[in-house]
Amino acid sequence: MGTVHKLPETQQTEFGIAHTGEKVIESRAFINIASVDPCYRKVSNYVNEHNLEVEFYDKFNYRDAPLASPDNEFVKAAQARAGGLFETKKDDYKQRFDDGEKLDYATVMVEISGLLFLGLGNHRGLGLRESKNYEDKAIIIRQGNTPDEVQKNILFKVASMGNTLTKQDKDPDSMSDISQQVEMAWREIIDVDPASTYTTQDYERSILAEYNKIDVEDNRALDEFRKQWFKDWMLENKPLSFRHCTKQGQIYSGAFSEDHGQPIQEYTNNDLKMYFEKQFPDYDWDPDTWSMKTPHNKSIHQIAVQWKTFERNMFRQLAEPIHSGDSKTKDIKVHVIIEASASLRKLTSRNEEIETILKKMTGWNCNAATKSWGLGIIDKLALPKALRGNGDSDHAYCWNEQKSKFIKQK
Repeated sequence: MGTVHKLPETQQTEFGIAHTGEKVIESRAFINIASVDPCYRKVSNYVNEHNLEVEFYDKFNYRDAPLASPDNEFVKAAQARAGGLFETKKDDYKQRFDDGEKLDYATVMVEISGLLFLGLGNHRGLGLRESKNYEDKAIIIRQGNTPDEVQKNILFKVASMGNTLTKQDKDPDSMSDISQQVEMAWREIIDVDPASTYTTQDYERSILAEYNKIDVEDNRALDEFRKQWFKDWMLENKPLSFRHCTKQGQIYSGAFSEDHGQPIQEYTNNDLKMYFEKQFPDYDWDPDTWSMKTPHNKSIHQIAVQWKTFERNMFRQLAEPIHSGDSKTKDIKVHVIIEASASLRKLTSRNEEIETILKKMTGWNCNAATKSWGLGIIDKLALPKALRGNGDSDHAYCWNEQKSKFIKQK
Protein backbone atom coordinates (compact mmCIF):
# COMPACT_ATOMS: atom_id res chain seq x y z
CA MET A 1 0.00 0.00 0.00
CA GLY A 2 2.53 2.54 -1.06
CA THR A 3 5.53 3.02 1.19
CA VAL A 4 4.78 3.01 4.90
CA HIS A 5 8.18 4.23 6.23
CA LYS A 6 8.28 7.70 7.78
CA LEU A 7 8.99 10.44 5.24
CA PRO A 8 10.63 13.84 5.79
CA GLU A 9 8.48 16.97 6.00
CA THR A 10 9.38 18.02 2.45
CA GLN A 11 11.06 16.33 -0.46
CA GLN A 12 11.84 17.03 -4.10
CA THR A 13 9.82 14.94 -6.56
CA GLU A 14 9.36 15.01 -10.32
CA PHE A 15 6.50 17.48 -9.70
CA GLY A 16 8.36 19.89 -7.42
CA ILE A 17 8.56 20.39 -3.65
CA ALA A 18 6.15 18.07 -1.84
CA HIS A 19 5.01 18.16 1.77
CA THR A 20 4.83 14.61 3.10
CA GLY A 21 4.47 12.64 6.31
CA GLU A 22 1.64 11.72 8.67
CA LYS A 23 -1.58 13.72 8.45
CA VAL A 24 -0.17 15.94 5.73
CA ILE A 25 -3.66 16.82 4.47
CA GLU A 26 -4.67 18.26 7.84
CA SER A 27 -1.37 20.08 8.26
CA ARG A 28 -1.34 21.63 4.78
CA ALA A 29 -4.71 21.45 2.98
CA PHE A 30 -6.83 22.78 5.84
CA ILE A 31 -4.69 25.84 6.62
CA ASN A 32 -6.74 29.06 6.93
CA ILE A 33 -10.03 27.19 6.41
CA ALA A 34 -12.40 27.80 9.32
CA SER A 35 -14.98 25.12 8.41
CA VAL A 36 -13.50 22.16 6.56
CA ASP A 37 -15.57 20.56 3.79
CA PRO A 38 -16.76 17.19 5.20
CA CYS A 39 -15.85 15.47 1.91
CA TYR A 40 -12.20 16.44 2.33
CA ARG A 41 -12.30 15.48 5.98
CA LYS A 42 -13.53 12.05 4.94
CA VAL A 43 -10.72 11.68 2.39
CA SER A 44 -8.19 12.71 5.03
CA ASN A 45 -9.51 10.14 7.49
CA TYR A 46 -9.48 7.44 4.83
CA VAL A 47 -5.87 8.22 3.89
CA ASN A 48 -4.77 8.17 7.54
CA GLU A 49 -6.66 4.96 8.32
CA HIS A 50 -4.84 3.04 5.59
CA ASN A 51 -1.44 4.76 5.87
CA LEU A 52 -1.51 5.81 2.23
CA GLU A 53 1.48 7.65 0.88
CA VAL A 54 0.34 11.21 0.23
CA GLU A 55 2.07 14.32 -1.10
CA PHE A 56 0.81 17.89 -0.85
CA TYR A 57 2.04 20.54 -3.31
CA ASP A 58 1.62 24.26 -2.74
CA LYS A 59 2.61 24.85 -6.37
CA PHE A 60 1.73 22.05 -8.80
CA ASN A 61 2.05 22.37 -12.59
CA TYR A 62 -1.26 21.09 -13.99
CA ARG A 63 -0.34 21.93 -17.59
CA ASP A 64 2.59 19.52 -17.78
CA ALA A 65 1.34 16.88 -15.33
CA PRO A 66 0.77 13.33 -16.70
CA LEU A 67 -3.01 13.40 -16.32
CA ALA A 68 -4.76 10.32 -17.71
CA SER A 69 -6.47 10.73 -21.09
CA PRO A 70 -10.30 10.57 -21.28
CA ASP A 71 -10.23 7.14 -22.95
CA ASN A 72 -8.24 5.51 -20.13
CA GLU A 73 -10.07 2.53 -18.61
CA PHE A 74 -9.87 3.95 -15.08
CA VAL A 75 -11.17 7.44 -15.91
CA LYS A 76 -14.79 6.34 -15.45
CA ALA A 77 -13.99 5.44 -11.86
CA ALA A 78 -12.50 8.89 -11.40
CA GLN A 79 -15.62 10.63 -12.78
CA ALA A 80 -18.40 9.81 -10.34
CA ARG A 81 -20.91 11.87 -12.33
CA ALA A 82 -23.27 9.79 -14.48
CA GLY A 83 -23.03 12.36 -17.28
CA GLY A 84 -19.24 12.50 -17.17
CA LEU A 85 -17.27 15.70 -17.62
CA PHE A 86 -19.15 18.88 -18.49
CA GLU A 87 -17.03 20.95 -20.88
CA THR A 88 -18.84 24.17 -19.99
CA LYS A 89 -18.15 23.72 -16.29
CA LYS A 90 -14.49 23.02 -17.00
CA ASP A 91 -14.33 26.10 -19.28
CA ASP A 92 -15.95 28.22 -16.55
CA TYR A 93 -13.21 27.18 -14.12
CA LYS A 94 -10.55 27.92 -16.76
CA GLN A 95 -11.86 31.46 -17.14
CA ARG A 96 -11.99 31.96 -13.39
CA PHE A 97 -8.39 30.78 -13.04
CA ASP A 98 -7.39 33.01 -15.97
CA ASP A 99 -8.91 35.89 -14.00
CA GLY A 100 -6.71 35.08 -11.01
CA GLU A 101 -8.94 32.91 -8.82
CA LYS A 102 -7.14 30.31 -6.67
CA LEU A 103 -8.27 26.95 -5.34
CA ASP A 104 -9.76 26.86 -1.86
CA TYR A 105 -9.20 23.09 -1.76
CA ALA A 106 -6.53 21.17 -3.62
CA THR A 107 -7.60 18.58 -6.16
CA VAL A 108 -6.97 14.99 -5.06
CA MET A 109 -5.23 12.74 -7.58
CA VAL A 110 -4.42 9.05 -7.46
CA GLU A 111 -1.30 7.72 -9.19
CA ILE A 112 -1.71 4.58 -11.33
CA SER A 113 1.09 3.30 -13.58
CA GLY A 114 2.75 6.70 -13.80
CA LEU A 115 -0.46 8.56 -14.66
CA LEU A 116 -2.46 10.86 -12.41
CA PHE A 117 -6.23 10.43 -12.11
CA LEU A 118 -8.32 13.27 -10.73
CA GLY A 119 -10.45 11.80 -7.95
CA LEU A 120 -11.70 15.07 -6.44
CA GLY A 121 -11.84 18.17 -8.58
CA ASN A 122 -12.10 16.88 -12.16
CA HIS A 123 -13.45 20.12 -13.57
CA ARG A 124 -11.12 22.29 -11.48
CA GLY A 125 -8.04 20.26 -12.39
CA LEU A 126 -8.76 20.22 -16.11
CA GLY A 127 -9.66 23.91 -15.99
CA LEU A 128 -6.26 24.63 -14.45
CA ARG A 129 -4.58 22.47 -17.08
CA GLU A 130 -5.93 24.76 -19.82
CA SER A 131 -5.57 28.02 -17.91
CA LYS A 132 -2.72 30.49 -18.37
CA ASN A 133 -2.41 30.32 -14.57
CA TYR A 134 -1.83 26.58 -14.45
CA GLU A 135 -0.02 26.28 -11.11
CA ASP A 136 -1.93 25.74 -7.88
CA LYS A 137 -2.13 23.38 -4.91
CA ALA A 138 -2.60 19.61 -5.32
CA ILE A 139 -2.75 16.37 -3.36
CA ILE A 140 -1.38 13.12 -4.83
CA ILE A 141 -1.97 9.63 -3.41
CA ARG A 142 1.11 7.76 -4.58
CA GLN A 143 1.08 4.21 -5.88
CA GLY A 144 4.30 2.85 -4.40
CA ASN A 145 4.20 -0.95 -4.82
CA THR A 146 0.38 -1.18 -4.81
CA PRO A 147 -1.17 -3.08 -7.78
CA ASP A 148 -3.20 -1.10 -10.31
CA GLU A 149 -6.48 -2.78 -9.38
CA VAL A 150 -6.06 -1.79 -5.73
CA GLN A 151 -5.23 1.78 -6.73
CA LYS A 152 -8.36 1.81 -8.89
CA ASN A 153 -10.35 0.83 -5.81
CA ILE A 154 -8.80 3.74 -3.91
CA LEU A 155 -9.55 6.07 -6.82
CA PHE A 156 -13.22 5.04 -6.94
CA LYS A 157 -13.68 5.54 -3.21
CA VAL A 158 -12.04 8.97 -3.24
CA ALA A 159 -14.11 10.04 -6.25
CA SER A 160 -17.40 8.92 -4.70
CA MET A 161 -16.62 10.93 -1.55
CA GLY A 162 -16.29 14.13 -3.52
CA ASN A 163 -19.87 15.01 -4.45
CA THR A 164 -21.66 13.65 -1.38
CA LEU A 165 -24.41 15.96 -0.16
CA THR A 166 -23.33 18.04 2.85
CA LYS A 167 -24.40 21.35 4.31
CA GLN A 168 -21.67 23.01 2.25
CA ASP A 169 -22.45 21.51 -1.18
CA LYS A 170 -23.53 23.57 -4.17
CA ASP A 171 -23.56 20.78 -6.76
CA PRO A 172 -24.21 17.44 -5.01
CA ASP A 173 -24.84 14.02 -6.53
CA SER A 174 -27.96 13.43 -8.59
CA MET A 175 -29.87 10.15 -8.36
CA SER A 176 -28.18 9.01 -11.59
CA ASP A 177 -24.76 9.85 -10.16
CA ILE A 178 -25.44 7.73 -7.07
CA SER A 179 -26.84 4.86 -9.16
CA GLN A 180 -23.58 4.80 -11.10
CA GLN A 181 -21.53 4.87 -7.89
CA VAL A 182 -23.62 2.06 -6.36
CA GLU A 183 -23.16 -0.07 -9.46
CA MET A 184 -19.40 0.51 -9.39
CA ALA A 185 -19.18 -0.14 -5.63
CA TRP A 186 -20.94 -3.50 -6.04
CA ARG A 187 -18.67 -4.37 -8.96
CA GLU A 188 -15.65 -3.67 -6.75
CA ILE A 189 -17.06 -6.20 -4.26
CA ILE A 190 -17.75 -8.90 -6.84
CA ASP A 191 -14.36 -8.45 -8.54
CA VAL A 192 -12.16 -8.23 -5.44
CA ASP A 193 -9.45 -10.83 -4.96
CA PRO A 194 -10.42 -12.76 -1.79
CA ALA A 195 -6.73 -13.48 -1.15
CA SER A 196 -5.75 -9.80 -1.26
CA THR A 197 -4.14 -8.45 1.90
CA TYR A 198 -4.46 -4.73 1.17
CA THR A 199 -6.37 -3.00 3.93
CA THR A 200 -8.15 -0.68 1.50
CA GLN A 201 -10.06 -3.74 0.25
CA ASP A 202 -11.01 -5.14 3.68
CA TYR A 203 -14.56 -3.90 3.20
CA GLU A 204 -15.01 -5.53 -0.20
CA ARG A 205 -13.56 -8.84 0.98
CA SER A 206 -15.82 -8.97 4.03
CA ILE A 207 -18.98 -8.28 2.00
CA LEU A 208 -18.00 -10.82 -0.65
CA ALA A 209 -17.34 -13.48 1.99
CA GLU A 210 -20.87 -13.04 3.40
CA TYR A 211 -22.42 -12.95 -0.06
CA ASN A 212 -20.66 -16.17 -1.08
CA LYS A 213 -22.23 -18.02 1.87
CA ILE A 214 -25.63 -17.78 0.15
CA ASP A 215 -26.75 -20.61 -2.11
CA VAL A 216 -26.14 -19.47 -5.70
CA GLU A 217 -29.54 -20.91 -6.67
CA ASP A 218 -31.41 -18.86 -4.06
CA ASN A 219 -32.06 -15.75 -6.14
CA ARG A 220 -34.40 -14.24 -3.57
CA ALA A 221 -31.81 -14.48 -0.79
CA LEU A 222 -29.10 -13.06 -3.05
CA ASP A 223 -31.32 -10.13 -3.99
CA GLU A 224 -32.29 -9.46 -0.36
CA PHE A 225 -28.63 -9.44 0.65
CA ARG A 226 -27.80 -6.92 -2.06
CA LYS A 227 -30.74 -4.70 -1.09
CA GLN A 228 -29.61 -4.66 2.54
CA TRP A 229 -26.05 -3.93 1.45
CA PHE A 230 -27.36 -1.01 -0.62
CA LYS A 231 -29.23 0.46 2.39
CA ASP A 232 -26.10 0.18 4.51
CA TRP A 233 -23.94 1.70 1.74
CA MET A 234 -26.29 4.68 1.39
CA LEU A 235 -26.33 5.26 5.14
CA GLU A 236 -22.54 5.17 5.31
CA ASN A 237 -21.68 7.05 2.12
CA LYS A 238 -24.66 9.30 1.30
CA PRO A 239 -26.42 9.86 4.65
CA LEU A 240 -28.09 13.14 3.60
CA SER A 241 -28.95 12.21 0.02
CA PHE A 242 -32.41 11.06 -1.14
CA ARG A 243 -33.46 9.55 2.18
CA HIS A 244 -37.03 8.75 1.15
CA CYS A 245 -37.55 5.05 0.46
CA THR A 246 -39.12 5.75 -2.97
CA LYS A 247 -36.09 7.71 -4.12
CA GLN A 248 -33.71 5.08 -2.79
CA GLY A 249 -35.73 2.41 -4.60
CA GLN A 250 -35.25 4.32 -7.85
CA ILE A 251 -31.52 4.63 -7.23
CA TYR A 252 -31.30 0.88 -6.54
CA SER A 253 -33.24 0.02 -9.69
CA GLY A 254 -31.05 2.40 -11.66
CA ALA A 255 -27.97 0.52 -10.50
CA PHE A 256 -29.23 -3.05 -10.94
CA SER A 257 -32.27 -3.25 -13.23
CA GLU A 258 -31.49 -5.03 -16.49
CA ASP A 259 -34.70 -4.53 -18.47
CA HIS A 260 -36.98 -1.81 -17.13
CA GLY A 261 -35.44 1.57 -16.38
CA GLN A 262 -36.40 4.23 -13.88
CA PRO A 263 -37.61 7.50 -15.47
CA ILE A 264 -35.34 10.46 -14.81
CA GLN A 265 -37.60 13.31 -13.82
CA GLU A 266 -35.38 15.47 -11.63
CA TYR A 267 -33.55 17.51 -14.29
CA THR A 268 -33.13 21.11 -13.17
CA ASN A 269 -32.71 24.10 -15.48
CA ASN A 270 -29.01 24.05 -14.67
CA ASP A 271 -28.80 20.32 -15.50
CA LEU A 272 -30.34 21.01 -18.92
CA LYS A 273 -27.99 23.92 -19.51
CA MET A 274 -24.89 21.83 -18.74
CA TYR A 275 -26.22 18.95 -20.85
CA PHE A 276 -26.93 21.13 -23.91
CA GLU A 277 -23.59 22.92 -23.73
CA LYS A 278 -21.80 19.60 -23.38
CA GLN A 279 -23.45 18.36 -26.58
CA PHE A 280 -23.04 21.67 -28.45
CA PRO A 281 -20.01 23.42 -26.91
CA ASP A 282 -20.10 26.25 -29.48
CA TYR A 283 -23.45 27.45 -28.12
CA ASP A 284 -24.76 28.75 -24.80
CA TRP A 285 -28.11 27.60 -23.45
CA ASP A 286 -30.15 30.60 -22.31
CA PRO A 287 -33.79 30.34 -23.47
CA ASP A 288 -34.77 33.46 -21.52
CA THR A 289 -32.51 35.50 -23.80
CA TRP A 290 -32.36 33.47 -27.00
CA SER A 291 -35.96 33.80 -28.09
CA MET A 292 -37.59 34.81 -31.36
CA LYS A 293 -40.34 36.55 -29.41
CA THR A 294 -40.51 40.29 -28.74
CA PRO A 295 -38.60 42.03 -27.20
CA HIS A 296 -35.68 39.68 -27.93
CA ASN A 297 -36.30 38.93 -31.63
CA LYS A 298 -33.27 36.68 -31.82
CA SER A 299 -32.41 34.56 -34.85
CA ILE A 300 -31.88 31.60 -32.50
CA HIS A 301 -34.89 30.34 -30.54
CA GLN A 302 -34.27 27.96 -27.62
CA ILE A 303 -36.95 25.94 -25.86
CA ALA A 304 -37.03 23.02 -23.42
CA VAL A 305 -40.11 20.82 -23.64
CA GLN A 306 -41.59 17.46 -22.69
CA TRP A 307 -42.24 15.39 -25.81
CA LYS A 308 -45.93 14.55 -25.58
CA THR A 309 -46.82 18.16 -24.77
CA PHE A 310 -44.62 19.50 -27.56
CA GLU A 311 -45.97 16.96 -30.06
CA ARG A 312 -49.49 18.28 -29.47
CA ASN A 313 -48.45 21.94 -29.56
CA MET A 314 -45.61 22.08 -32.07
CA PHE A 315 -47.40 24.50 -34.40
CA ARG A 316 -48.34 26.78 -31.52
CA GLN A 317 -44.77 26.79 -30.20
CA LEU A 318 -43.00 27.39 -33.52
CA ALA A 319 -45.49 29.10 -35.86
CA GLU A 320 -47.92 31.13 -33.79
CA PRO A 321 -45.36 33.77 -32.64
CA ILE A 322 -44.62 34.56 -36.28
CA HIS A 323 -48.24 34.56 -37.44
CA SER A 324 -49.33 36.72 -34.51
CA GLY A 325 -46.55 39.23 -35.04
CA ASP A 326 -44.98 38.45 -31.66
CA SER A 327 -41.83 37.56 -33.59
CA LYS A 328 -40.43 39.77 -36.33
CA THR A 329 -37.39 37.62 -37.07
CA LYS A 330 -36.88 35.55 -40.22
CA ASP A 331 -34.68 32.51 -40.88
CA ILE A 332 -34.87 31.36 -37.29
CA LYS A 333 -32.77 28.43 -36.09
CA VAL A 334 -34.51 26.51 -33.31
CA HIS A 335 -32.64 24.68 -30.53
CA VAL A 336 -34.83 22.19 -28.68
CA ILE A 337 -34.22 20.11 -25.57
CA ILE A 338 -36.86 17.38 -25.45
CA GLU A 339 -37.36 15.42 -22.26
CA ALA A 340 -38.89 11.99 -22.82
CA SER A 341 -42.44 10.97 -22.00
CA ALA A 342 -42.91 10.32 -18.29
CA SER A 343 -44.61 7.00 -19.03
CA LEU A 344 -41.52 5.40 -20.58
CA ARG A 345 -40.02 2.41 -18.79
CA LYS A 346 -38.40 0.21 -21.45
CA LEU A 347 -35.41 0.98 -23.66
CA THR A 348 -37.25 -0.30 -26.72
CA SER A 349 -40.05 2.21 -26.11
CA ARG A 350 -37.50 4.97 -25.57
CA ASN A 351 -35.80 4.19 -28.90
CA GLU A 352 -39.16 4.08 -30.69
CA GLU A 353 -40.02 7.50 -29.26
CA ILE A 354 -36.70 8.91 -30.50
CA GLU A 355 -37.49 7.58 -34.00
CA THR A 356 -40.89 9.28 -33.83
CA ILE A 357 -39.32 12.57 -32.71
CA LEU A 358 -36.78 12.51 -35.54
CA LYS A 359 -39.47 11.67 -38.09
CA LYS A 360 -41.75 14.52 -36.98
CA MET A 361 -38.91 17.04 -36.66
CA THR A 362 -37.70 16.10 -40.15
CA GLY A 363 -41.24 16.45 -41.47
CA TRP A 364 -41.46 19.93 -39.98
CA ASN A 365 -38.17 21.05 -41.50
CA CYS A 366 -38.99 19.62 -44.94
CA ASN A 367 -42.57 20.90 -45.06
CA ALA A 368 -43.05 23.40 -47.88
CA ALA A 369 -45.16 25.62 -45.61
CA THR A 370 -42.33 25.87 -43.09
CA LYS A 371 -40.14 27.45 -45.74
CA SER A 372 -42.77 29.54 -47.53
CA TRP A 373 -44.12 31.00 -44.28
CA GLY A 374 -40.62 31.70 -42.96
CA LEU A 375 -41.02 29.46 -39.91
CA GLY A 376 -38.12 28.34 -37.77
CA ILE A 377 -36.00 25.35 -38.79
CA ILE A 378 -35.16 22.93 -35.99
CA ASP A 379 -31.37 23.07 -36.09
CA LYS A 380 -30.21 21.51 -32.79
CA LEU A 381 -32.10 18.66 -31.16
CA ALA A 382 -31.05 17.45 -27.70
CA LEU A 383 -32.57 14.43 -25.95
CA PRO A 384 -31.13 13.92 -22.46
CA LYS A 385 -31.01 10.44 -20.95
CA ALA A 386 -34.52 9.42 -19.96
CA LEU A 387 -34.08 6.08 -18.14
CA ARG A 388 -31.51 5.01 -15.61
CA GLY A 389 -30.28 1.46 -15.24
CA ASN A 390 -31.07 -0.12 -18.61
CA GLY A 391 -28.50 1.18 -21.08
CA ASP A 392 -30.21 4.42 -22.07
CA SER A 393 -27.99 7.39 -22.87
CA ASP A 394 -27.98 10.99 -24.07
CA HIS A 395 -28.79 11.72 -27.73
CA ALA A 396 -28.12 14.86 -29.74
CA TYR A 397 -28.64 15.74 -33.41
CA CYS A 398 -27.85 18.55 -35.85
CA TRP A 399 -29.91 19.31 -38.95
CA ASN A 400 -28.08 18.79 -42.26
CA GLU A 401 -29.66 21.03 -44.89
CA GLN A 402 -27.94 19.31 -47.82
CA LYS A 403 -29.08 15.83 -46.83
CA SER A 404 -32.39 16.95 -45.33
CA LYS A 405 -31.96 14.85 -42.23
CA PHE A 406 -30.70 14.97 -38.67
CA ILE A 407 -27.13 13.80 -38.09
CA LYS A 408 -26.34 12.30 -34.70
CA GLN A 409 -23.62 13.98 -32.67
CA LYS A 410 -20.70 11.74 -31.76
